[in-house]
Amino acid sequence: MFCALFNSLKGQIVCFGMMKHFGNVETIVMFILCLNLVHKNNGIPKEAFMSDKFIVGRIAELEDFPFMASLRIKSVHYCASTIIHPKWAITAAQCYQIVPFSDYTIVSSTQQLNYNSGLEHKVINITLSPDGDLALLEIADTFKETPAILTKNMLGNFELGIIVGWGFTATPGTTPKDLRMVYLRIMQDSECNVRYNDYKPKAGLICMMPKSKHLGICTGDVGAPLVANGKVYAVAAWRKNCLDNGPEVFYSLPYRYQWITSVIM
Repeated sequence: MFCALFNSLKGQIVCFGMMKHFGNVETIVMFILCLNLVHKNNGIPKEAFMSDKFIVGRIAELEDFPFMASLRIKSVHYCASTIIHPKWAITAAQCYQIVPFSDYTIVSSTQQLNYNSGLEHKVINITLSPDGDLALLEIADTFKETPAILTKNMLGNFELGIIVGWGFTATPGTTPKDLRMVYLRIMQDSECNVRYNDYKPKAGLICMMPKSKHLGICTGDVGAPLVANGKVYAVAAWRKNCLDNGPEVFYSLPYRYQWITSVIM
């Protein structure tokens, strides 16, 4: 998953630079996603740069993460999402853009990110959390996969987790064929502040550190689930620099458990 974006050049310039690497529909989707990732919102950096370094995680097996799904706009992968109910999936709110619901689909039951596999589901409703961090996606039909297990309990300090997704493995725009995973450990806010000056602690955020350098979330990984002890604890929000060994920020699901269950039940 996982490549590179973020630090010194103006993010908007980078996003325009990305456009030449994609076709018509892909250009629009990736351009929106790039602007979304570099936009300043709750600590997301405004500035970005591209690199040609490669960053790959370990291949993940779908049988271990049956709830994993690809959120797409006009059939192009845009964000990760997690199946949490036969009718609902969850992702980060920044994955919601001002396009018609008819442009959104969720593809489940696929380990490989190609456009000829998996089960496609039409999104008919998107509900944002009161704090504007999460989005619940309702589909027209029903997911056949086993939903993720949510919990009211928070992760403990220094506990290990796994992030799973189809984010970039290199730039410009190298999307992996297979679902990939990376191990992370939870960080205390004080440690996160030392390593990440732009991090602004607030309730409902989790700071994580990849176990290995140059691994972690990047373009296409927003909304990806953080898994630990067989449960999903959070979804990916942002990371300052995919190329360094810096921390990553997630939206806590236990913190919003009551809201989630009130919508989907």
